[in-house]
Amino acid sequence: MESFLPKKKNQKGTNEGYYLLDDAGAIFISGYYELPMKDVKWNKRDNLIKPEKLQHTFKICDVRSSLEKDARKKGHKIINCVSDRHLYFPFKHEENSFVLRPDMYFNYITERKQYTYFVEIDLGTMAMTENSFKTNSFDNKVYYYENFKLSEAYKEYLEAFPRILVITTTTNRAEKLAQAVKEKQKTKVEFLFTSFALWKEYPTGPIFLKTNGEYTSMFE
Repeated sequence: MESFLPKKKNQKGTNEGYYLLDDAGAIFISGYYELPMKDVKWNKRDNLIKPEKLQHTFKICDVRSSLEKDARKKGHKIINCVSDRHLYFPFKHEENSFVLRPDMYFNYITERKQYTYFVEIDLGTMAMTENSFKTNSFDNKVYYYENFKLSEAYKEYLEAFPRILVITTTTNRAEKLAQAVKEKQKTKVEFLFTSFALWKEYPTGPIFLKTNGEYTSMFE
């Protein structure tokens, strides 16, 4: 097992430690606790450190940090906050099999109500619509979310279907993604779009662009 403690900028001490388990470490834990390897739930893919994956993971951490900070100021709570590696929703719809893997899920609790959200982190590297050059496109994510709703498979995992917050690189990119979703969308699944800069400044404010061109907050 390897670990490192990232230093805080202009502050004493360190942030939370990051622990990285290699295959030898997984074998050791299996033997020490007399567990079958499958019960250790370790695989090489999830423990590789790739630059593009690391950037994505750090953005998820930044998004959560900004949200938690803003919620605390208001006396609100964030619960059941789970990131991408732990989000896995297999389902079927119209004889097709899908696996939905959002980047983040959380419940937001105010004084009066509880809200649920999925989060998609867009670093601007994905095509907005499918074409012959890039098969991995944002509208494909829309297709998965819509089928998740239409199949009603979400009821096996969640009490209600969440709103989907899409956080991306710039306001311009958010506007283009909103337009792309509007042109492709076939259901009333609600996608809300904003930029990392706006989210960091005021995550619970009226910073989200709807597909109809109006701005709203997470709660409206």
